[in-house]
Formats: sequence, structure tokens, C-alpha cells
Amino acid sequence: MANNATRRSLLKAATGVAAYGAGVAALSAGAAVVSSGTAKGATSGVSPELTRLIAECERVEAFVQHFYNTNFNPKCDEANRRYFSLPHVTAENRPGAYPAVFTTENSTDVTRCQGIVSIPRDQQSQDPGWQITYKAARRIVAGVKQRERAWKRIERETEFDVASAQEEPLSAAEQAALDAVENFPAASLADMKAKLGVMVKRERSEVIIVEMLTADLDRLTKREG
Repeated sequence: MANNATRRSLLKAATGVAAYGAGVAALSAGAAVVSSGTAKGATSGVSPELTRLIAECERVEAFVQHFYNTNFNPKCDEANRRYFSLPHVTAENRPGAYPAVFTTENSTDVTRCQGIVSIPRDQQSQDPGWQITYKAARRIVAGVKQRERAWKRIERETEFDVASAQEEPLSAAEQAALDAVENFPAASLADMKAKLGVMVKRERSEVIIVEMLTADLDRLTKREG
């Protein structure tokens, strides 16, 4: 019913190996067009401000990971365990119809039953066979609502609702810390390499990495030109 996909969807867009290959290719190509003055500057190390931003990124990431390990994930697992242990609702369809039995366990059944019930009652066929189907559909829709209410109760009792409310701002803070590193204007190839390492570790996409390195290379070449 729930998971910790929010954080991963924000921070993960491709495999690290592929991203690393794309980034190294861009960095290597760019190094050839950067002047010797810039290359010499790269040997002096990473900019202090970038070093601080990377450290902050790691600090925030560690804090968020601790939140997942000790708070969000245990509550999520317990809430899901209780939810998925709930019995499903079933209802027999009219004789000879398919499926013979509707169940809240089957999403297709649920969608079909919701469609049947959405038709105004005075527009429903009064055929006895269809009335069996209609009543079965109503039972399934009621069962879905019952399970939804049960999930809300489970969220409260396990305090998963509180953990879920905390997750979004924490994920946003983690993303902001990573963005700060990504958007830092590299002053040298050493800065670019440091940024590349951070992006690869967080498995950013090839597109994001190449765009980041290209922007830094453009800035460095213009400065040296």
C-alpha cells in the first residue's frame, strides 16, 4: 500500500555505471579545450565552497537515511503488514456471467464494479440477473471503501501518517543539497571531477551529468578565452 519511493524518484534516474561513462566522456573531451592555466588550477584542489556543499549534501543524506532506517521504513512495513492481512471482499456475479465472482483483490473487478455502480440506480436494468450483478458490484465498491477506511486507521495507529508527512520535506531538503552541488559553478577541473563523483554516487541521469559538465566547461573556456 505504501513505500519509500518518493525519495528515490527524486534522486535516482539512471544506473551509476552508465552515468559515469557519460560524465567521464564529457569531462575528458572538455579537458582538451580548457587552457593550461585552468588545468594548472585543477591541481590546487577542490574549491572550499564546493567542499562545504558536498559535506552538507552528505550530512543531509545521512540524516535522511537514518530517518528511513529508524522511522519511516519500520512504520511503513508494519502498516503494510497489517493492511495486506485484511481479508478481501468477494461477491457472486449472476449465473453464467464472467467473472463468476467479483473480488476486491482484483483491480479489474474493482474498476468494473465502480463503473456499474456509477450508473444511476433508476437507469439500472431491472432484469433479475442484472440485479444480482448490480448488488454484487455494490458490495465490492463498499468493500473497497471499507478497506480504504481501514488503511487510514492503520496509518494512524502505526503513526505511518506522521512519518509520511515528514518524508516529503526531508526528501526536498536532500534534493536541494544535491542541487546546490550540481549548480555550483566549477572553478577548475578538480571541481568538475568532485561534482561528477557526487552525481554518479547518487545515480543521476546521463543527461543531467552531461548538461552539468557542459555548463562548467563552457564557463571555464569562456573565462580562459
